[in-house]
Amino acid sequence: MKVNYIFSQPNLWYMKRVIHFLIPKEKRFYDTLHRQLDYCAEACSLVCSESAVQKFQTITKEKHKLFSQIVNDLHETLVTPFDKEDIYRLAHGQDRLANKIMDLHVRMKLAHTQEATPWIHLLQEAMIYLKQMLSSLEKNEHVSSFVLREKVLLAQSMVYDEMATEKNKSAIPERFTSCLLLCEDIAAQYESIGVKHA
Repeated sequence: MKVNYIFSQPNLWYMKRVIHFLIPKEKRFYDTLHRQLDYCAEACSLVCSESAVQKFQTITKEKHKLFSQIVNDLHETLVTPFDKEDIYRLAHGQDRLANKIMDLHVRMKLAHTQEATPWIHLLQEAMIYLKQMLSSLEKNEHVSSFVLREKVLLAQSMVYDEMATEKNKSAIPERFTSCLLLCEDIAAQYESIGVKHA
């Protein structure tokens, strides 16, 4: 009877929680993921800038260093805050997001347009929300990607409106939506990790 009691479902859950808090974890992964999002936010703020080439080159170098650092740390670290596969997927997704935002700047220059205020605003809000999700995950708080889903739906409706009225024949709106879809994908990963480690 005693053995059954020790290994009953509530006690197993309690033991897992105790072990989870006792084992030391590397918190530096949170810092590097935060820094990746900072580079994404910085790239986002420079999208409409005319003289951002030098800054984008710096961001590219730094974000490559960060991604390499995360991969090396994953190889060298025994206990991570959450699954190594999840950390890698997040780091890779956020690296791709920075690339997409910088590609957006190039496309806007080629299209000779700097008028993208509503899109930039949505993308900047998405960056803020991703940072909030990461902070919540770090504090073991509830994480939800619902707000970002709403932003993506709003962006898609804006694209359809523009295509219907033929206001914008360039591919810029679709590229902004593509960035927001990737933000939503990253948010869904954060949400999934939060559920797994709740």
